Amino acid sequence: MTADEVIGAQVAAPAARPWAGWTLVLLASVVLSTSPVVARGVMRSGMDPALLLMLRFWLATALLGALLALRAPALLRIDRYGLKKCMKAGLLAGLDTLAFFYALQRLDASLAVMLSSFYPLLVLLWLRLRGERFTLLDAIRLAMGIVGVFFLTGLGQTAEWIGMALIGFSMLTYSLFIVVLPTLQPAIDTTTSAFYVISSQTVYFTLFWLVQGAHWQPPTTAGWLAVVWLAVFGVVLHRLLLFAGIARIGSAETALLAPVDILLTIIWSIIFLGERVLALQWLGGSLILLSAMLALLRLSHTSLRVRRKRAPMI
Repeated sequence: MTADEVIGAQVAAPAARPWAGWTLVLLASVVLSTSPVVARGVMRSGMDPALLLMLRFWLATALLGALLALRAPALLRIDRYGLKKCMKAGLLAGLDTLAFFYALQRLDASLAVMLSSFYPLLVLLWLRLRGERFTLLDAIRLAMGIVGVFFLTGLGQTAEWIGMALIGFSMLTYSLFIVVLPTLQPAIDTTTSAFYVISSQTVYFTLFWLVQGAHWQPPTTAGWLAVVWLAVFGVVLHRLLLFAGIARIGSAETALLAPVDILLTIIWSIIFLGERVLALQWLGGSLILLSAMLALLRLSHTSLRVRRKRAPMI
């Protein structure tokens, strides 16, 4: 999820060639679905999440900056007011990503992404506090999500509570960002805002690594490959595909593809990480995902206009 993708969701959708837009968004989902699996795999082998995030975002920032400098240098211009807003958005996105990465140290990638799909229900609760009407159907959606979490975590008996708390903080941060997004959004080009949000995340992850003691653990070959994959595919290529797709079909339709990257992440987790998803967990994950999709439909009719899918940890 990242916050910069939410900023990019304001792009209007022309009616021409919708099939091209669906294809681009589907490709973006395929690319994104690999990221939790790659991150989980390399951290399971011992790589520090703070170091992985810092290296990944430095590389992504350099690649995006070079791309803009070569193709559209004017997009690198931003005023001080816009930069401050991007930095605020980057802080929320950074907290979300940081919590998700540390949760992946403790939870299977399949479990983490299924739990993270609960976030639209939290948005409904934030909106209720802001004064939006909370309907009986909203309560039913929330109840479905809670029951789904109960099933997904083994009826409360086998849950890894620290990992669960980190996922909860990740969802809380992301849902709060969605609610305050109108006050954070700079009136600048979406590519520009995306670049500076990513850049601010790079700064925050670097500071976090320094505060931790700046322990340098030379990445293995697999570690460097993971950094490159997560930066090139999980950030740069994903955003290029996503922004191009949203420009063709709109972000409301894009949100309908939320189950695709979650399902693909589960499949990759089973194939490449050897994770197992029990029948009861499938039931719980399905309930969460269904309630989240219903919540997204509800949110699409509010003044908030949440029109983007969740982009786990990225």
